[in-house]
Amino acid sequence: MISVAMRTYNEDQLLPKALASAVRLTDDIVIVDNLSTDRTREVAKEFGARVITSWDRSNNSHGRNLAAENAKNDWIVVLDADEVIEQPEELREYMLNQALSPSIITVSITHPRSGFSFRVPRIYLRTFYHYRFRGHEGLYSKKDYSLPTSNSPYSFLHFQPPGRWPGKLDLAEAKLFLDVAENPGHARPLYYLARQYYYQGVQTKEKLYYRKAVETFSKYFSCSKGRCDDADAFWYKGTCLEELGKSFDAIVSFASAVATAPRRREFWVSFAKMLRKHGYAQEACDIIETIKTFQEPSNTYYHAQWYKEESLNKLIKEFQSDNS
Repeated sequence: MISVAMRTYNEDQLLPKALASAVRLTDDIVIVDNLSTDRTREVAKEFGARVITSWDRSNNSHGRNLAAENAKNDWIVVLDADEVIEQPEELREYMLNQALSPSIITVSITHPRSGFSFRVPRIYLRTFYHYRFRGHEGLYSKKDYSLPTSNSPYSFLHFQPPGRWPGKLDLAEAKLFLDVAENPGHARPLYYLARQYYYQGVQTKEKLYYRKAVETFSKYFSCSKGRCDDADAFWYKGTCLEELGKSFDAIVSFASAVATAPRRREFWVSFAKMLRKHGYAQEACDIIETIKTFQEPSNTYYHAQWYKEESLNKLIKEFQSDNS
């Protein structure tokens, strides 16, 4: 009933933990390997996985779909080489109780070192869904109609190795640039390319990437039509504008993020920080006191600290020091 689908490239150090958890879920594991030069393929076979070789590292969806197409079962569980299924036996029981209905099931991706957690769709019926886009690939219905998503109570632990981030950024930018070129007028690739420029700005401290991010987010908003990513896009754009010294535009962008998703504390925090920066410390304190009552949403991603009261109290003290 269940198959695990994976993509790999030079993952022989990480793969054993991932596969050790996968074999406790199913005996059908399909790996699409992008011409690894280490022992990835050998390790995979040691765990009984079937390995398919593919040369195309520039297209994440191709590898995801190829693995699913060669699976023996209809339910596909997508696992990355640097992830571990936390409760594979319990997840298997959960899946056995699922009807063969055309729904996507999400899991929590949890970073054990930091505690950061966010939900992603990782379980689906291959009859109804396939992946699209080279970078930041997403599941789409093969019939082009809206289908339900359900949230499972299970987690995959993510163990990204140190030192991989810079190289990963460059490859991701190349994939996303191709996605934008191949899908003119589609908002999703523009959003992720703009976000990628933001990440590269954070990594390199180069203003050029922040300018590229602002320009690309503007293109995204021209065709987004109220997408679920709008609030995050306003926040990222505001952060980039702040880095470029455009304070007024940054305030407007943070205010737009707040208006789009008024229960997201991190957007209010950024807005409050900008108010404080321009001399409105008391107003900033009032905002932080108010958002303490907001409940934590399911996807806090990298803003989890603003859902801890001690973090907000520390921020209030910092703001109050302006008035002393």
